[in-house]
Amino acid sequence: EFRRVLFRSDGLSDFGRGDYENAALKFTTAATEDEREVVQAVARRMAGESLLRLGARDASQFQAAIDAFDSFLSDNPGSRDVPAVRALQARATWLRGNEGDAAKAGGLFRSLFEAGTGATPEEGYGRLESLEAGLQAMHALVAAGDTLGAREIRGVMTSELNSLMGSLEDGDPDLARLAVLAAETQQIGRA
Repeated sequence: EFRRVLFRSDGLSDFGRGDYENAALKFTTAATEDEREVVQAVARRMAGESLLRLGARDASQFQAAIDAFDSFLSDNPGSRDVPAVRALQARATWLRGNEGDAAKAGGLFRSLFEAGTGATPEEGYGRLESLEAGLQAMHALVAAGDTLGAREIRGVMTSELNSLMGSLEDGDPDLARLAVLAAETQQIGRA
Protein backbone atom coordinates (compact mmCIF):
# COMPACT_ATOMS: atom_id res chain seq x y z
CA GLU A 1 0.00 0.00 0.00
CA PHE A 2 2.77 2.42 0.92
CA ARG A 3 4.54 1.81 -2.39
CA ARG A 4 1.41 2.63 -4.42
CA VAL A 5 0.80 5.88 -2.55
CA LEU A 6 4.49 6.74 -2.90
CA PHE A 7 4.37 6.44 -6.71
CA ARG A 8 1.37 8.75 -6.90
CA SER A 9 2.61 11.38 -4.44
CA ASP A 10 6.14 11.30 -5.84
CA GLY A 11 4.71 11.62 -9.33
CA LEU A 12 2.74 14.70 -8.29
CA SER A 13 5.82 16.15 -6.65
CA ASP A 14 7.91 15.52 -9.79
CA PHE A 15 5.19 17.01 -11.98
CA GLY A 16 5.02 20.10 -9.79
CA ARG A 17 8.79 20.57 -10.11
CA GLY A 18 8.67 20.18 -13.89
CA ASP A 19 10.44 16.80 -13.80
CA TYR A 20 8.04 15.33 -16.35
CA GLU A 21 10.20 12.34 -17.24
CA ASN A 22 10.17 10.95 -13.69
CA ALA A 23 6.55 11.98 -13.21
CA ALA A 24 5.53 10.05 -16.34
CA LEU A 25 7.43 6.98 -15.16
CA LYS A 26 5.85 7.06 -11.69
CA PHE A 27 2.33 7.73 -12.99
CA THR A 28 2.65 4.95 -15.58
CA THR A 29 3.77 2.56 -12.86
CA ALA A 30 0.88 3.60 -10.60
CA ALA A 31 -1.57 3.15 -13.48
CA THR A 32 -0.48 -0.46 -13.98
CA GLU A 33 0.35 -1.58 -10.45
CA ASP A 34 -2.43 -0.08 -8.34
CA GLU A 35 -5.63 -2.15 -8.17
CA ARG A 36 -7.87 0.84 -7.41
CA GLU A 37 -9.59 2.05 -10.56
CA VAL A 38 -9.72 5.67 -9.44
CA VAL A 39 -5.95 5.71 -8.86
CA GLN A 40 -5.38 4.05 -12.23
CA ALA A 41 -7.54 6.69 -13.94
CA VAL A 42 -5.80 9.65 -12.30
CA ALA A 43 -2.39 8.10 -12.92
CA ARG A 44 -3.15 7.51 -16.63
CA ARG A 45 -4.31 11.08 -17.09
CA MET A 46 -1.30 12.47 -15.26
CA ALA A 47 1.07 10.19 -17.20
CA GLY A 48 -0.41 11.59 -20.41
CA GLU A 49 -0.08 15.17 -19.19
CA SER A 50 3.52 14.53 -18.13
CA LEU A 51 4.36 13.03 -21.51
CA LEU A 52 2.64 15.91 -23.31
CA ARG A 53 4.79 18.42 -21.45
CA LEU A 54 7.87 16.26 -21.96
CA GLY A 55 7.13 16.48 -25.68
CA ALA A 56 8.34 20.08 -25.63
CA ARG A 57 11.88 18.65 -25.23
CA ASP A 58 11.42 15.32 -27.02
CA ALA A 59 8.78 15.27 -29.76
CA SER A 60 8.65 11.46 -29.70
CA GLN A 61 6.81 11.73 -26.38
CA PHE A 62 3.70 13.14 -28.06
CA GLN A 63 2.81 9.67 -29.35
CA ALA A 64 3.27 8.23 -25.85
CA ALA A 65 0.97 10.96 -24.51
CA ILE A 66 -1.65 10.13 -27.15
CA ASP A 67 -1.42 6.45 -26.17
CA ALA A 68 -1.88 7.32 -22.47
CA PHE A 69 -4.91 9.48 -23.27
CA ASP A 70 -6.36 6.73 -25.50
CA SER A 71 -5.96 4.29 -22.62
CA PHE A 72 -7.64 6.68 -20.20
CA LEU A 73 -10.57 7.26 -22.55
CA SER A 74 -11.12 3.57 -23.29
CA ASP A 75 -10.90 2.58 -19.61
CA ASN A 76 -12.91 5.51 -18.20
CA PRO A 77 -15.64 6.49 -20.66
CA GLY A 78 -17.90 7.85 -17.89
CA SER A 79 -15.27 9.91 -16.09
CA ARG A 80 -15.90 13.60 -15.53
CA ASP A 81 -12.38 14.14 -16.89
CA VAL A 82 -13.25 12.84 -20.37
CA PRO A 83 -13.75 16.30 -21.95
CA ALA A 84 -10.43 17.61 -20.61
CA VAL A 85 -8.59 14.44 -21.65
CA ARG A 86 -10.11 14.63 -25.13
CA ALA A 87 -8.79 18.20 -25.44
CA LEU A 88 -5.33 17.09 -24.29
CA GLN A 89 -5.43 14.18 -26.75
CA ALA A 90 -6.28 16.56 -29.61
CA ARG A 91 -3.47 18.93 -28.60
CA ALA A 92 -0.93 16.08 -28.43
CA THR A 93 -2.08 14.88 -31.85
CA TRP A 94 -1.53 18.31 -33.38
CA LEU A 95 1.82 18.80 -31.68
CA ARG A 96 3.07 15.40 -32.84
CA GLY A 97 3.44 17.05 -36.23
CA ASN A 98 3.08 14.06 -38.53
CA GLU A 99 1.53 14.55 -41.94
CA GLY A 100 -2.22 14.81 -41.51
CA ASP A 101 -2.05 15.51 -37.76
CA ALA A 102 -3.42 19.06 -38.06
CA ALA A 103 -6.49 17.72 -39.86
CA LYS A 104 -6.86 14.87 -37.37
CA ALA A 105 -6.54 17.29 -34.44
CA GLY A 106 -9.07 19.57 -36.11
CA GLY A 107 -11.50 16.66 -36.24
CA LEU A 108 -10.87 15.77 -32.59
CA PHE A 109 -11.36 19.37 -31.46
CA ARG A 110 -14.45 19.68 -33.65
CA SER A 111 -15.97 16.56 -32.10
CA LEU A 112 -15.32 17.98 -28.63
CA PHE A 113 -16.84 21.31 -29.69
CA GLU A 114 -19.97 19.60 -31.02
CA ALA A 115 -20.36 17.50 -27.86
CA GLY A 116 -20.70 20.59 -25.68
CA THR A 117 -22.71 22.92 -27.87
CA GLY A 118 -26.06 22.97 -29.60
CA ALA A 119 -29.55 22.57 -28.18
CA THR A 120 -28.66 19.49 -26.10
CA PRO A 121 -24.99 19.41 -25.07
CA GLU A 122 -23.71 16.11 -23.73
CA GLU A 123 -23.61 15.84 -19.96
CA GLY A 124 -20.31 16.94 -18.46
CA TYR A 125 -19.26 19.12 -21.40
CA GLY A 126 -18.99 22.77 -20.40
CA ARG A 127 -20.04 25.31 -23.00
CA LEU A 128 -17.04 27.58 -22.52
CA GLU A 129 -14.58 24.70 -22.79
CA SER A 130 -16.43 23.39 -25.83
CA LEU A 131 -16.30 26.81 -27.47
CA GLU A 132 -12.57 26.93 -26.82
CA ALA A 133 -12.30 23.51 -28.48
CA GLY A 134 -14.16 24.99 -31.45
CA LEU A 135 -11.59 27.77 -31.68
CA GLN A 136 -8.79 25.20 -31.58
CA ALA A 137 -10.58 23.17 -34.26
CA MET A 138 -10.64 26.25 -36.48
CA HIS A 139 -6.90 26.86 -35.95
CA ALA A 140 -6.06 23.23 -36.71
CA LEU A 141 -8.29 23.06 -39.78
CA VAL A 142 -6.80 26.26 -41.21
CA ALA A 143 -3.32 24.81 -40.59
CA ALA A 144 -4.42 21.70 -42.47
CA GLY A 145 -5.68 23.82 -45.38
CA ASP A 146 -9.35 23.10 -44.67
CA THR A 147 -10.64 26.67 -44.63
CA LEU A 148 -14.15 25.49 -45.55
CA GLY A 149 -14.29 23.33 -42.41
CA ALA A 150 -13.01 26.27 -40.34
CA ARG A 151 -15.70 28.57 -41.81
CA GLU A 152 -18.41 26.01 -41.02
CA ILE A 153 -17.31 25.98 -37.39
CA ARG A 154 -17.10 29.78 -37.44
CA GLY A 155 -20.80 30.01 -38.27
CA VAL A 156 -21.81 27.71 -35.43
CA MET A 157 -19.36 29.38 -33.05
CA THR A 158 -20.75 32.83 -33.83
CA SER A 159 -24.30 31.66 -33.16
CA GLU A 160 -23.32 29.86 -29.93
CA LEU A 161 -21.28 32.82 -28.68
CA ASN A 162 -24.04 35.32 -29.41
CA SER A 163 -26.60 33.12 -27.65
CA LEU A 164 -24.43 32.58 -24.59
CA MET A 165 -23.33 36.20 -24.33
CA GLY A 166 -26.95 37.35 -24.63
CA SER A 167 -27.98 35.09 -21.76
CA LEU A 168 -25.46 36.46 -19.27
CA GLU A 169 -25.91 39.43 -16.95
CA ASP A 170 -23.75 42.53 -17.32
CA GLY A 171 -20.65 42.10 -15.21
CA ASP A 172 -20.61 38.31 -15.48
CA PRO A 173 -16.93 37.27 -15.35
CA ASP A 174 -17.42 34.94 -18.35
CA LEU A 175 -18.36 37.84 -20.64
CA ALA A 176 -14.74 38.94 -21.07
CA ARG A 177 -13.63 35.41 -21.92
CA LEU A 178 -16.49 35.06 -24.41
CA ALA A 179 -15.66 38.41 -26.00
CA VAL A 180 -12.08 37.25 -26.59
CA LEU A 181 -13.37 33.98 -28.09
CA ALA A 182 -15.73 35.94 -30.36
CA ALA A 183 -12.94 38.23 -31.58
CA GLU A 184 -10.59 35.32 -32.24
CA THR A 185 -13.36 33.41 -34.01
CA GLN A 186 -13.90 36.32 -36.38
CA GLN A 187 -10.16 36.63 -37.08
CA ILE A 188 -9.70 32.95 -37.90
CA GLY A 189 -12.81 32.90 -40.01
CA ARG A 190 -11.21 35.41 -42.36
CA ALA A 191 -8.31 33.07 -43.11
